[in-house]
Amino acid sequence: MLEKQILMSIQPQHFANIKTGKKTRELRTVIPKNFVGWVNLYCTKGKPYLCKFYEKYELVKCYTYEELKNDGAEPLNGKVVARFWFDEYSTYPYVDTSIPSGYEDWDGNWVDQTKEEMGYYINGEELEQMCLSYQEMFDYGKGKDLYAIHIKNLEIFDKPKELGEFKHYVSKTIYSGMDCQPYQDEVLMPIFKAPQNFMYCWGEE
Repeated sequence: MLEKQILMSIQPQHFANIKTGKKTRELRTVIPKNFVGWVNLYCTKGKPYLCKFYEKYELVKCYTYEELKNDGAEPLNGKVVARFWFDEYSTYPYVDTSIPSGYEDWDGNWVDQTKEEMGYYINGEELEQMCLSYQEMFDYGKGKDLYAIHIKNLEIFDKPKELGEFKHYVSKTIYSGMDCQPYQDEVLMPIFKAPQNFMYCWGEE
């Protein structure tokens, strides 16, 4: 039975941290705010390669895909490798304000000491849960509000899935006969291109 889910792209290093339990929050500029359900993690292509050596996961930078396979490794880049349950997130608004302050000097002149505050209010524990430094968070946000998805009930797939095992709705022109006018309809089709951030999809329950 197919159910509505999310397909989300994630870099190999971030997935490795999720796999070990070190990373329990995933930071994003855009999230599915009115959604509760499974989020499937697609491991992006390119180095470092995420490989499975028997039951152990490792990040590899130096070898080619062919060399890794010859050593008995299973490269996981370009595969859907896991899923987690999404029903909670935290919001981090971008703050850009001026706090007026100052004082009068001995001559009665006003010395302006207005403070500019820019950035995000977040504590060290939350940053650790994202496996990020504050500077990395600030650079990633680029002045936008940020959201941290809480990762729950993580399931690592014994056998990684292909993108084509998930489907999404695509607008197509339907022709129903010689004498009928074509019309546009939404058709459920396999996914062959990974999302840059995330996309809604339909997968096995």
